Amino acid sequence: DTSTVLFSKTVSVSSNDFRTNLPLFLDAKKKGIARYRITISKLDGEATYLNNTTDVFINIIENKQKVLVLSAAPNPDLSALRNAIESSINYEVVVSTAADFTGRPSDYNLCILHGLPSKSAPSTSLIDNFKNAGVPLWFILSANTDINSFNNLSVGLQVANNRGNVQEVYPSVVNTFSLFTFSDLLVDKIREWPPLSAPFGVFTLKSGASALLNQKIGTITTNQPLMAFLDQGNFKSVVLGGEGLWRWRLADFNTNGNHDLSNEMILKTVQFLSVKDDKSPFKIIAKNAFKENESVVFDAELYNESGQLVNTPEAKLTIIDQNKKQ
Repeated sequence: DTSTVLFSKTVSVSSNDFRTNLPLFLDAKKKGIARYRITISKLDGEATYLNNTTDVFINIIENKQKVLVLSAAPNPDLSALRNAIESSINYEVVVSTAADFTGRPSDYNLCILHGLPSKSAPSTSLIDNFKNAGVPLWFILSANTDINSFNNLSVGLQVANNRGNVQEVYPSVVNTFSLFTFSDLLVDKIREWPPLSAPFGVFTLKSGASALLNQKIGTITTNQPLMAFLDQGNFKSVVLGGEGLWRWRLADFNTNGNHDLSNEMILKTVQFLSVKDDKSPFKIIAKNAFKENESVVFDAELYNESGQLVNTPEAKLTIIDQNKKQ
């Protein structure tokens, strides 16, 4: 509604060549392209009033993402994950046990599975439902994890020779990791963080996966992955090979007086998984505004399932004016 005034301010012009910035916040009430009109008052003696008004267009996207944390059993990691993720206004978190979950996988942008699949809560069909819905998954291995069932999922990391017990494993950053970057301070401090409790066994990367962290056992840094990332295009997954994120947050606070570094660690993992790629096969290229003497041109691209440009199907364009007339 162009008659609704959303912001108004009186400005004192102090020189002939005058410039100023006016910060303002507007509510994004619905997604889509929003049109705003900016107008300055008309003064007597102006040569023209045509440049007293301009229109701007802002593409408002749905950015709030829902993260589901499913667990085999209560664990202090769950509140650690919630607090870290909700430190960003872009996410809201739902925490549930696998046994109590009754929602739809497609309602979530990411699912974190703590100690799942487990013998007490196999959850394999539920995990398959999330994969089939295209929901990225973050597995956190714990003493509850059924390692045989987990290995069958083929999500980037495998654990062999598991005996059912656990061991303390320290994090060691892999310098060749390239999917995203961390702050230098985090890379420096993470080596001082306490160990995670990891299932005992031989950890190996699956083809196509990248390790962000390797295991340091005692004073020896191994080539066994502790945190692995997998991006198969249509499916993303992360595996953290041990539980104890709450210890990392506690150590972060004890050292720095805040949770900034542990939040960065968790949020960048969440961001990698939940970022939405534009997979639309039909893309329209058009300006939001045209000059009166300018040709109105709409361009478009259509891609087949192999990502190749094609032009055989017919495209139909309908233009509707402000009075809903076609």
